[in-house]
Amino acid sequence: LIRGEPLIGTLELLIWSVEAENPSWMCSILLADADGNCVHHGASPRLPEAYLDAVKAIQAKTGGPCSMSADQGERIIVDDVSRHPRWQPYLELARLGGFQACWSEPIVGPQGQFLGTFACHHAHPASPGEQDLNHLTQASQLAALVLTHQRNTDNLQESLATFRGIFDSISEAIFIQDEEGCFLDANLGAERLSGHSRDFLVGKSYSQFGAPGLNDPDTFHQHFADALAGRPQLVEFWLLDAKDKILPVEVRLQTATYFGRQAVIASLQDISERQESEARIRLQQAALDSAANMVVITDCDGLIEYVNPAFCSTTGYRSDEVLGQQINLFNVGVNDPLYFQSMWDTVLQGQSWEGELNNRRKDGTIYPEQTTITPILNQGRISHFVSIKRDISEEVRTRTRLKLVETAIQETEQGILITDASANANGLNIQYVNAGFSRITGFSAEEAVGEYTGILHGPETDPAQMELFAQAIAAGRAVAMEMRLRRKDREPFMAELHYSPVHDEKGKVRHYIGLLSDIGPRKEAENALRQAHDQALETSRLKSEFLSNMSHEIRTPMNGIIGMTDLLLDTALNAEQADFTGIVRDSASALLTIINDILDFSKIEAGKLDIEISDFSPAQVLEGTGDLLSARAREKSLTLSIFCDPALPPLLRGDPTRLRQVLLNLVGNAV
Repeated sequence: LIRGEPLIGTLELLIWSVEAENPSWMCSILLADADGNCVHHGASPRLPEAYLDAVKAIQAKTGGPCSMSADQGERIIVDDVSRHPRWQPYLELARLGGFQACWSEPIVGPQGQFLGTFACHHAHPASPGEQDLNHLTQASQLAALVLTHQRNTDNLQESLATFRGIFDSISEAIFIQDEEGCFLDANLGAERLSGHSRDFLVGKSYSQFGAPGLNDPDTFHQHFADALAGRPQLVEFWLLDAKDKILPVEVRLQTATYFGRQAVIASLQDISERQESEARIRLQQAALDSAANMVVITDCDGLIEYVNPAFCSTTGYRSDEVLGQQINLFNVGVNDPLYFQSMWDTVLQGQSWEGELNNRRKDGTIYPEQTTITPILNQGRISHFVSIKRDISEEVRTRTRLKLVETAIQETEQGILITDASANANGLNIQYVNAGFSRITGFSAEEAVGEYTGILHGPETDPAQMELFAQAIAAGRAVAMEMRLRRKDREPFMAELHYSPVHDEKGKVRHYIGLLSDIGPRKEAENALRQAHDQALETSRLKSEFLSNMSHEIRTPMNGIIGMTDLLLDTALNAEQADFTGIVRDSASALLTIINDILDFSKIEAGKLDIEISDFSPAQVLEGTGDLLSARAREKSLTLSIFCDPALPPLLRGDPTRLRQVLLNLVGNAV
C-alpha cells in the first residue's frame, strides 16, 4: 500500500500468505461499505467465479454467517453448512463455492468500526483447532491494518482534494512559503496573478518575482520575519509577472502550519484598479476642492459628510464646524414651506432638483443661492445627496436693476427697439420692442419681434433716406434722421429715428438700439409757431412802415417851425421875445429829436439803423442838452448845471445825434 499497490492486490497477497500456512483453507475477504450495512466481495483468489458473482452485495444483518459475523462483531464457526440453520438459504452459494465448512472472523478497525469479514472455507466439514483460530484472528487483524491504512489514505486524499478545491477557489493569489521564503504551494489565483504555473512556482523564492528597483528587499524581509514570528503583516509589493508586467499588489503575511511544518501564507491582491480608483478619487477631490461653486455632500438623512473650500469661504464656516451637522443648519425659515416640500418630493423620488433658496452665513446674514441637488443611488436606494450651490447675491441685484430698467423702458413714451446688426432689403431683424413702440406703431411685441424694420416702411417713406440709413448701418455708424413711416393700420406718421450700434468685447457691432419718436404733434406745433413768428414779423414790419411814414409826415412841419423860428430870431426882437422864440425853437428841435428816435426805433426793428461817423464837440452836445432841458428843470424849481471835464478832448469822432439822444433820455428821466 505504501508503494502504491492496489488494495485488492494487497488483500490477495494476505490471503495467499494465510493459505500458504494452511493449504486446506480457501480464504475470502468481504468488505463493508462506509455505513456498514452491506458487504461485498473483496478478495478470494481460490474461490470459483460463480461464487464471486453471487456475493457481490449481501446485507450484513440478514445475510449469511460470514456477513453476520462482521455485523455482530464476533466469530462464527460453521462446521457443516448443510446442517447450520443460517446457511440453509445459502446452500446453493456453498455449492457454487465448493465448500462445506466456513469459519468467519470480523475485521474490526482501531476505533471498533466494522470493516468486513475474513472467512476460511473448507471443501469438507471441519472444526477449527486452537492454532486454526489463532491464524484466523491474526489474518483478521492483518486485514484490519490494511483496510484501516487504506481508509486513512482515502480520507487523506479526500481531505487533500477538498483542501485543493477550497485553496483553488479562493479568488486571491495564495502562496505558501517555507521559513526561507521558498514557495511550497500556490493556488490558481497565484497562477493567474503571476502568469506562471504551480509547478514553476514551487521551489522558487518570492524575491525572484519582485520588480527590480521598486521594492526594498530589507524592508520586505523584515515583514516576512515578523510574520514568521506570529505577527501578521500588511505590505504593498511590486510584482513582476510572466509577461514582465509590473503589478502593484497588497500582501497579507501570517504564519501557519503546513503538513506539520511551519510556513508563511502570503495572500496577494492586485490593487491596480484600487490605485487607479484612488487616483481618480484624488483628482475628483482636487476638482471639488478647487471648484468655484459650493459643493455639499450629505447622507440620506441629511447629515453633512463633505464641504469644499468654496462653501467655507462663502458661508464663513470651517469644515469641522459643519461636518456631521444637519443640512437644515443653514435654513433661515424664509423659504416657502410648500416650495421646500416640492424640492424634497422631487429628490426623494431619485430625481435632480434645481432652484433658488435663501441660506444663512455664519455671521447671520442671509444670501440667495442657486442650488442643484442630485440624489446618489446605491443598489436602487438613495445613499447620499450632492448639492452644488452658487451665491447669486450679485445676480439678484442685477436682476432687480434690470427689472427696474425694463420697467422704465416699458413705461417710457418713446419707442425703443433692439435689432441685430445684419441689414437686408427688409431692414434689420427686430429682437425686442417696448410698450412705447407698440403704442406708436400699433404692432404688439409678439407681432414685431422676429420681423424686420421694413414693416414700418410705406409708400410715403423716402427711398433716398432709406439708402442713407442702409449705408450708415453697413458702416457700423450711429444714424439719426426724420422719416415718414407707416403704422400697423397703414396710417402714415412723421417719425424721428436714432440708431446706435452696440459693440462686443472685440469691437464688432452685434446689435443696434433704436429710439423711435412720433414727431407729428411737434411738427404741427413748430409750423404753428413759425406762422405766428411770420405774423409777428409782418405786424412789426407794418408798424415800422407806419412809424416811418408818420415820422416823415411830422418832420416836414417840424422843420418848418424850426426854420421859421430861426428866421424870427434874426429879426429885431426884445430880450423877452428873443428868449421865448429860442425856447420854441429848442422845443421844436427836441420834438424833432423824439421823432427821429421813433424813426430810429423802427429802423432798429427793421435792421436798417445807420450810425453816423463825424467829428463833433462834446461840449456843444452837452450844452445843447442842458439848454433843451433847463426850462423843464426851472418849472420844477430845479437847477440844471452842465460841466464838461477839461481833460476831455475838444473833438470826438462818432455820432453826435445818437449821443444827444442818449443824454436827453438820461437827463430827461432825471428831471
